[in-house]
Amino acid sequence: MKTLWNNEIPFMFVTNGTYCSETLVNNLRNILDLPFTGDHCVVAPSPCSALTQYHDKHVLVCCQEESNNLVLE
Repeated sequence: MKTLWNNEIPFMFVTNGTYCSETLVNNLRNILDLPFTGDHCVVAPSPCSALTQYHDKHVLVCCQEESNNLVLE
């Protein structure tokens, strides 16, 4: 994530919740030690309809299996 951030490569976190809370954003900031904002977090249905410019591009999917353990796929 730091490589993406440092190279100004756009990214977003997708949650299966119904909203992106400040708590979620703060947790990401603490876990990854980067200054994320709420703009880096979207709910799962949003990318399907709102981010069409990325539909034909490669993306990195990050998910959390257990609390505080990030898994990259």
